Amino acid sequence: SEMCIRDSQRIEQLRQEALQREADRISSLEKEKRSKSEKEFQDRQKKCEEVKKKHEEELYERQKVIELIQKDREQRFGVDKLKPKEKTTKEKTEEILLNMKKYYPHRTANDLVYTLSLIHIS
Repeated sequence: SEMCIRDSQRIEQLRQEALQREADRISSLEKEKRSKSEKEFQDRQKKCEEVKKKHEEELYERQKVIELIQKDREQRFGVDKLKPKEKTTKEKTEEILLNMKKYYPHRTANDLVYTLSLIHIS
């Protein structure tokens, strides 16, 4: 009977040791997995930074090229030719008359010119 008790105690001790070894193995695996995923995360983050830096450099280069093209155009054609041409007074007046004709179709051209002259005077 005493031998049975010692055997059962020994079996229980071996079972506890086996459980402890299994728990240690699981925790070391989890630790390894965590460190591996942290390293992967850091690698991805580093790669993202490199890509971002590369895009910024490309954007900077493009802006430089655009500036050089603009300077070249200004030297070849002059700054004045690059700006949109401003309308003359005659063109502006014709545009206003056409708009007035849309809103007042029953009026004659002379009425519209007279109305326009009154507006300009006042």
